[in-house]
Amino acid sequence: MLKYKEKDWKKVIFSDESSVWLTGAAGRVYVWRKPGEEFKNEYLVPTFKSGRETLMVWGCITYEGVEALHLCESSVTGAYSKSILEKNLHATISVMGIGEDYKLVHDGAPGHRSKLVKAYLKKKSGSASASCSEPRSQSD
Repeated sequence: MLKYKEKDWKKVIFSDESSVWLTGAAGRVYVWRKPGEEFKNEYLVPTFKSGRETLMVWGCITYEGVEALHLCESSVTGAYSKSILEKNLHATISVMGIGEDYKLVHDGAPGHRSKLVKAYLKKKSGSASASCSEPRSQSD
């Protein structure tokens, strides 16, 4: 990928999901207080019995910029990952003016490596783009 020319980078789409915390803290919380004040309300962090509440989003970035985020309604399995691509990839290609000879790059998450996703990408672009590695041209 490091040897790519500008025209090659214009065909690359990087995509991934990200989780955003809606409630609670994303990690350890530190509180400064005096001895004997450990149970005062202003020093306590509420807990959520139902666990953390998060929002998962999918998005992509290209040479031309970023495209709209997709709000994920469930965990990203192979079937759901394919569904996200079906709903969003063509729009990204169209809006960004990439063309059908794009190269999709994503991490090696299990949903991205599924047979469903690989088959979909092969059908749409002529090649199943490699996860977590250099995008392949259709001639590879």
